[in-house]
Amino acid sequence: ERLAPNSAEILEATATLYWHFNENTLMARNYERAFALDPLSWGVALDLGVAYFGLHRNAEAERQIDRAIALDSTQPDAYMYKAWLYLSWKGSVPAASEVLQTSVRRLGPRKGFSQSFLGSHWWVSRLMARDPWYRDMLERVSLKRGEVDSVRYYEHRAAMAEGLGQQERSRALWDSVATVVRGRLQEDVPAEHARILHSLLAAALAGMGNRQSALAEANQSVGKDPSDGDFTHAMVYAELGDGENAAVYFERLMREANWITPTFLALDPTFEPLRRNPRFARLLKEGG
Repeated sequence: ERLAPNSAEILEATATLYWHFNENTLMARNYERAFALDPLSWGVALDLGVAYFGLHRNAEAERQIDRAIALDSTQPDAYMYKAWLYLSWKGSVPAASEVLQTSVRRLGPRKGFSQSFLGSHWWVSRLMARDPWYRDMLERVSLKRGEVDSVRYYEHRAAMAEGLGQQERSRALWDSVATVVRGRLQEDVPAEHARILHSLLAAALAGMGNRQSALAEANQSVGKDPSDGDFTHAMVYAELGDGENAAVYFERLMREANWITPTFLALDPTFEPLRRNPRFARLLKEGG
């Protein structure tokens, strides 16, 4: 940065480092500087929008993501982040669905849905299960045609089944996730990739109701930074119906820059029983 202070690329890279170290104000400042230097780059525009999203500067995030779409409407990531933004900020499944429908109209179902949105976290399919268009789109996705990775395919369908209250079906689908992930863990994979696989397996085992095994896998997902496993532990405890411990981890996550908000948590239909726990109920109060 000292050698090339006017390089948008270097400023973006430095902003990413600040994000990893939870230096969120400096992260946003560097993305802003990068965008000022390169205002016609859809990637820089989107990065700044995502930074605002994580900082809960939601109206600014929306404007910036829209700017990225205006600069290049063929890039699916912008639609994906905008849909997540509307779930996290507005708690609106219809608004998120409308964004995804626009993505599919412009880019087609494979690029605009299967290979982009389904590449994001499975949690969203539990929230979007109440939307008829979304259910139809997910049912149409074909594993045989190679439209999506097999783990993503099974976990999104498992999450949708949970959102619809189809417990037997969801457990069978989580079992498919566990089978595929265990096979991949037998391969020679880098430590960071193995950590992600352990996180996926923890979610699958929790979805099947296997508390001890799920927590053991969640512990395997923790990296050098103990906070690495906070999200996995939060999701596992929530899946197991343990409102107290889920609240502990979600509270930690909300102290950092990310998309998790009480509004987002309040959308999840499977979290309703957790409201019986006073700590979890307080966590959700702001989100309804």
